[in-house]
Amino acid sequence: MAAPCGLAWQVVRGVKQIPAACKSAVDGQYKAPLALKLPFSVAGGALPDYMLFRLLGKGKIDKHPNVAGQYLNACVFYETLFGKSPIGAAMPLNTGSAASGDKPLTKAQLLALQTAAHGAVQGCGKACGLK
Repeated sequence: MAAPCGLAWQVVRGVKQIPAACKSAVDGQYKAPLALKLPFSVAGGALPDYMLFRLLGKGKIDKHPNVAGQYLNACVFYETLFGKSPIGAAMPLNTGSAASGDKPLTKAQLLALQTAAHGAVQGCGKACGLK
């Protein structure tokens, strides 16, 4: 079983194209290519201008997720592990810092993250070893 966090991030970021070299590198890690058409999208799940990574000084992007990115991952894991939709889940705690790019999520942003997570898990289905 795999939790498709990367797929949910792709949805939120509004990815339009997957480079062939990237797809080949990912497919090379598995016995067979992922039986899912990429790029993947979920209606209502895109926030292409929303930052999911922490920021370092001088606007540089860190490779670690900020609170919104962590929340997106948590929503994916929740549905993957418990089989229940994260739509309607509680907001994340305000544990981030403005200096790292964290800011409170609006209700629309919260719903988009939950929708992206739900759509990624549902869309990945058997390809990810899920029901």
